[in-house]
Amino acid sequence: MLIDAAAPRGFTKETAAQLLKETLNDRANMMLGVTDIFFFRYITKPFSDWFNRMGMQAAGWSTAAIIVMLRDFDLNADLSRIQVPTLIVHGIHDQVIPFSQAEEMHRKIPHSQLVPFMYSGHGSFYDERDKFNQLMWEFVGTARR
Repeated sequence: MLIDAAAPRGFTKETAAQLLKETLNDRANMMLGVTDIFFFRYITKPFSDWFNRMGMQAAGWSTAAIIVMLRDFDLNADLSRIQVPTLIVHGIHDQVIPFSQAEEMHRKIPHSQLVPFMYSGHGSFYDERDKFNQLMWEFVGTARR
């Protein structure tokens, strides 16, 4: 199951440069910005605060390292070698990783299934949690047979 995956490519060079600059200069403000674009649906202030605190618990150097990794990797050559049932879930309003990347993965992974989440951003697991949970149970149940 690939959930709003940063694949086959991660961030664009421009997005990575901006996030890296913000991470190295004002990480707290960077996390506020990420929180603002992560979800499509309304989130409460307490949830936003919690999500922000979760992001700030990671070490600053590790946040920067993840951004660099998501800038530099490319899984295009590997996708066609995936030979297991693959469910791709992606919010169509994702501002972190564009929905077009999910469509590209779907084209390149044999026997994959793409389920667009119409009312979700990057946090489809939260934006449409009932639909997400039901879909996950169905997929896992089918895969176990």
